[in-house]
Amino acid sequence: MGRLPAALEGRYALRHPLCDGAFGTVYEAFDIVERRPVAVKLIEPDLRGEEISADQAEREHALMSMVSHRAVAESYAAGRYGEMGFVVMQLVQGEDLCHYINRHVADGINPGPAELLPIVQQLCEGLQAVHDAGLVHRDVKPANVMVTPSGEVRLVDFGAAQTIAEPTALWGTPLYIAPEITLGRQLPPRRRTLSDIYSLGVTVFELLSGEEPFELDSRLEIAEQLLRQLHQRPRWLGLLRPDLPAAVSQLLHQAMSPEPYERPASPMAFYQALASAMPPARRKQRRLVIDTLPMRRALPYLPTVPSIAA
Repeated sequence: MGRLPAALEGRYALRHPLCDGAFGTVYEAFDIVERRPVAVKLIEPDLRGEEISADQAEREHALMSMVSHRAVAESYAAGRYGEMGFVVMQLVQGEDLCHYINRHVADGINPGPAELLPIVQQLCEGLQAVHDAGLVHRDVKPANVMVTPSGEVRLVDFGAAQTIAEPTALWGTPLYIAPEITLGRQLPPRRRTLSDIYSLGVTVFELLSGEEPFELDSRLEIAEQLLRQLHQRPRWLGLLRPDLPAAVSQLLHQAMSPEPYERPASPMAFYQALASAMPPARRKQRRLVIDTLPMRRALPYLPTVPSIAA
């Protein structure tokens, strides 16, 4: 990436990079007109050229704008700078779930249901709003879930999102890609959201256990990782969290089923089943304490698989 301007369109002053994604970098920035901090994703052109970059930025902004929910990050605008497209979004302060999980693992702490249920509830509410808008997120994972210092959750990064009417293409992060996507199986449009339920199950498994449900070898090529995962069943959560009811383990096993129609029908159906499975005495909510240090990615890095349909 070449030298960046002092301000995109004379309005968005870039400050420093926050994280790298599959197609670009997200920066903390400041909207000079609205006088507010924002996040700006710069999307670099691929081999197909700069028009694709600008189109991707406009598309991501348009899809994010279809969803209005407190648990989904807001998109403000999209534009172009040179060969790059850019998306201007709500800046979410706090940490992503990768950092949250790694921090608790490093401290040797298994957070209890009272701390975890509010996170899962908000994530499911946000994802439900995405599905209700006729979209599939397609990249639900800890790195794309932010938690603010006050305990509010925001689902971010709609770079892989599609409408349910669009044919499903291979895209995502290996550990979180549903088997039907790897196999190229096309579900009816209204059932395509079930791939997000699979990713949600993997994410919640990591949140509850601090470990991944599948044993993937990062040394393998991505295609080999995907094929290996097809022939694995997820680990039983109860072996890692014997303090949790067996019904919780069963629910996560169901959510990560290789057969999409065996999964919970919706994000809120998943959450309601999870909340019901938790012991009533442990459901009391308490204020979350969130680390506000810069984000770290200690979980093994799994690259996003670009679409092969283009």
